[in-house]
Amino acid sequence: MVDAGVLNADELPIGTPEHRFCRYVRGGSGSSGPLFPREGAPGPLELALDVATLPERLLEDDDFMYALQRPDVSVQLIHFESEGEVPVVRAWKAALPDSDVAVIGFESVERASTMGDSVEFWVETFHKGERRSVHRANFFPVYVDLDIAAGIGEPIPKGLRVRSAALAAACARSVHAIVSTMATVGRPDVAENDWIALCDPDGAVSLIGHYLRMSGSRRIWVTPDGRKKVGMQSLVGLYSTCIEVKIPFLRLMNQVAAFKFQDQEVVTATRTVDARLQRAARAVDDLLRALSRIEKGRLDEDSEEEISEAFDRELLYLIAAVDTLGRMHERCINTEVSKPRSSLHSGATFKKLVDPYYPDTPELAKLHDLQLLMYFANQLRNYIHATRIDAAHAYTRDYGSGRTAVINIESLPSTLNHAHRLGIWRAARDPLSSGPDPVVADLATMATALLESAYEFVDLYCFMVLKEVPAGAPAPAPILTAPMIVDGALTSRRVDQWIGRLFGWNVPELVPTVIVD
Repeated sequence: MVDAGVLNADELPIGTPEHRFCRYVRGGSGSSGPLFPREGAPGPLELALDVATLPERLLEDDDFMYALQRPDVSVQLIHFESEGEVPVVRAWKAALPDSDVAVIGFESVERASTMGDSVEFWVETFHKGERRSVHRANFFPVYVDLDIAAGIGEPIPKGLRVRSAALAAACARSVHAIVSTMATVGRPDVAENDWIALCDPDGAVSLIGHYLRMSGSRRIWVTPDGRKKVGMQSLVGLYSTCIEVKIPFLRLMNQVAAFKFQDQEVVTATRTVDARLQRAARAVDDLLRALSRIEKGRLDEDSEEEISEAFDRELLYLIAAVDTLGRMHERCINTEVSKPRSSLHSGATFKKLVDPYYPDTPELAKLHDLQLLMYFANQLRNYIHATRIDAAHAYTRDYGSGRTAVINIESLPSTLNHAHRLGIWRAARDPLSSGPDPVVADLATMATALLESAYEFVDLYCFMVLKEVPAGAPAPAPILTAPMIVDGALTSRRVDQWIGRLFGWNVPELVPTVIVD
């Protein structure tokens, strides 16, 4: 099923993907095992703050500090013994005096004791100055050298890689994720990202947001004006606000159709797209929740099925949304069409119904690029109608034992850039198997990349048709003939910014929403 003449599997990276989505909790970390166990309620989300790297200005970030101090989030401050008197470390200890403090007794590979091929060091935990516990930790320095030899991405100093390895080893038993600003965060060529979540401060807020949604919490408050609190009363409301944050021009089109033109077909279509994109976001959240049960590179059969089903569901809702938008577009270009059948995932639709009427719009090139990703998502959807897509396991690099949940790919996207974005690579074979290296996609990466691409595609499409009058359209709907005026930057509301951080989105700041009468 590989598209001839577009992208060949030989062009893909070997052994390790160029890009991976790493902002989800791995199984086996944390003091009580998987964060979302198959049976029983989830425990608290346990975070370790690498306080020597976190800037002191974060203490003034109300959203970040509020998220850390929730009752369902447990925070541990962690630093190396040599960093104990660094001013920023002391500031964090003063700001969070009730948190445990873990001190890592590691100086360098050369000065550490050894245990076989690994280095070994101690980690002491204190509470309000009194020692609570001490344990030994270890890591394999050879993996640092192998990571460097892989040569993926911008170079990272070896000292930072060693520090990251020691930090991850120290936290392996006690937390679900590490919050740091080190250059190793989120890098696919850093072995520690295979088995524990390393995230930056914004990533920590997003991780907390995912935990709150998956644990069913409705105690999510935001203070938009410094005085009153606004609470999200339902998870439906939370996902709905996520769409409003990420795709503001879809909501705008719905409002214009309803209040200015009373165009019920556009109102219904935009509401349908909105609902389906909300459900796609829920499916991705469910997939990431199930991925948290990976233990030593393995998933139980029930979790594998849950991951596969969530990915299937995401694809179905994403393409349903794009199909709905295509039918709406065909009808808006020519209101005399009685049964529109077009979908915006199709290149043929663009050639027939988009390109001729918006020939000089600056958004068109980006829409074409995103359309190729939507077409690839549709190929995957068609594939799951013919057979089932199973979550499998693949080594994340040619060395070590790190594994991730993947699907085997039988069709490829149109460009190498898209393949990198979707986390597609040629994985290392099992030593006992024969044949070519399998082409696989990291499920967490593909699921999140397709969702973000669909959101960007829908928002950019709505933005374009609201501000541009289609040239030579046969019988356009009124909503296409009253363009929007571009007048300054779009100001996002305080609640939008907060919900955007909880979902891990960058809140769009495009243009204003002033409509010409």
